[in-house]
Amino acid sequence: MKRRTTKLYPVKSVPFCKFWDIKIPHHTPHKLLFSYAYCWSNNIMFQYDSSSDTIKDTYFVDFQLSKYANVANDLIYFLLSSTKLEDKISKFDHYIKYYHDKIVENLKLLKYTKPLPTLRELHMTILRHGTYGYSVATGVMGFVLLDPKDSGSLANLLKPSEPGDETLCPLHANPRYRKHIALVLPWLLNRGALAKS
Repeated sequence: MKRRTTKLYPVKSVPFCKFWDIKIPHHTPHKLLFSYAYCWSNNIMFQYDSSSDTIKDTYFVDFQLSKYANVANDLIYFLLSSTKLEDKISKFDHYIKYYHDKIVENLKLLKYTKPLPTLRELHMTILRHGTYGYSVATGVMGFVLLDPKDSGSLANLLKPSEPGDETLCPLHANPRYRKHIALVLPWLLNRGALAKS
């Protein structure tokens, strides 16, 4: 584990704005979209088919963090904070291809007049903004993988009291989280997402 942690130290010097895309100029407007920016399971409402118990439709709820941003933010957030360990990394590129197919299909339906984004451009955008993956992996992914319990409420996490302190340790000591982070951090490192530039 020491080998991995020493490679994370350069991440500390990455400017905060790089994690959140604050005031970073975007020269390719067709890669920008209305970013949901809060894309995890608690903020998606599922409509089920009553006869087959399959998902019929999905709706995003809670738009408090939405912004105009690049596509990488939502994709990295949603895929890396997934609870399904076996798909998170092994099917990452598959999900990017699926997203690309759907975005192109919808842009054509909307009679979008600018050049359509290519799959290569989408992958390059994700690589360019891969540093955000570190923020997701060390932040929201821990919350998503916590087992439900009373002391793990957000209110307790924000209190400067003992109940809040008790929940911080399980956030990263959780065996589920440790399995995920052991897979995600080397993957981010090997993609160059943890490099300074």
